[in-house]
Amino acid sequence: MSSSLILKINEGFYSLPIFETMGIRAIFTTRFLDMALLVKKDKKAEVLRNQAFKKMGVPLKTLVCPLQVHEAGIAVVREKDKGRGMYYRGDAMDATDALVTDIKKLKIGVRTADCLPVFIGDPYQRSIAIVHAGWRGINQKIIVRTIERMVKEFLVDPKDLYFAFGPALRSCCYEVGKEFLEIFPESIDEKSGKYYFDLILEARRQITGAGVPSTHILDSRICTSCANHEFFSYRREGLAAGRMLSFIEIM
Repeated sequence: MSSSLILKINEGFYSLPIFETMGIRAIFTTRFLDMALLVKKDKKAEVLRNQAFKKMGVPLKTLVCPLQVHEAGIAVVREKDKGRGMYYRGDAMDATDALVTDIKKLKIGVRTADCLPVFIGDPYQRSIAIVHAGWRGINQKIIVRTIERMVKEFLVDPKDLYFAFGPALRSCCYEVGKEFLEIFPESIDEKSGKYYFDLILEARRQITGAGVPSTHILDSRICTSCANHEFFSYRREGLAAGRMLSFIEIM
């Protein structure tokens, strides 16, 4: 991982200093606390989550998260949405996998456990986005569509956008079936007769194809499977896997 990209705040949290000079804060959590959306009321879980956010110096009630469905839906987050999805599935943003906003102090977040959290910041138009990108979303061009939505909503220029990739399943561990050769022909590695999907390479290809300079794309280089001691991995843990939370806000 690149030490210039991520900075460990304390046990359980990493920040992305690349955005700080833009007046933007971006953070992802580790497995110290399961941040998954809760199905039913759980006061103990609420207290633990509140304590975690207090440690980060972040008011939890300014967070907005979606009910993710591994597709390519994008939602514009408004002031009225504050608090949606901070605890429970029932009050999360409608089924979507990417959020965009230009509202200060409003945190937009996604939850992952192998899929790629993509942080996007624009220092000029002062807008941000967060994307939950699994192979299905990448196949539907969710990151490219998010860029297009930011152009439409906030008049951003793609060449001004900065991207950071959080922890995700990497090609070292992302074994797939041969059918992926037809879906992502340029992002599959073949090793000893097995096929491995490079989710990060495919994401980079699509982002640069949308007009973003390659130098504006930075990577935490964390594989959730290799670093399963610190991060949840659905591939390794199955249904027992919790979720990390990634969020971004304009300061």
